[in-house]
Amino acid sequence: MLKQTKDTQSDLTQKAITLAQSFLQAIKRREMELAQSFLAPEFRIIVPGGITFRTLSEHVAWAKSRYSRVTTAYEYFDAAFTPQGIAVYCVGRLTGEYPDGTTFSSIRFVDRLVVCDSKLVELQIWNDMATALQQQCD
Repeated sequence: MLKQTKDTQSDLTQKAITLAQSFLQAIKRREMELAQSFLAPEFRIIVPGGITFRTLSEHVAWAKSRYSRVTTAYEYFDAAFTPQGIAVYCVGRLTGEYPDGTTFSSIRFVDRLVVCDSKLVELQIWNDMATALQQQCD
């Protein structure tokens, strides 16, 4: 087994963060073919409520029912070793518009992307969208 030094660990986590950032930028630019190239065959997306998608197009179609536009502002990225691979955490805020035209801003989110063998195997999305919707209705 390869002994990992602090420098090796730092290099591996930085590479995982760069991979995650490249994937997220491709999604943001709607370069879906490029985004797809970062994914392992077993890739899955898990969104709030435990809903799971196996393809980017399934997730995009689902998201259209939740908001008509959304932008992300990343505050920071971090990474940690896990039994599944390197988990990259992307923390930030969402701004956008619901399908009814109502706007939202500064909704917290965390994306957790797992990198294994230089490919993304999982994306978990956590956010305060439900809390923001509830506050809007109150």
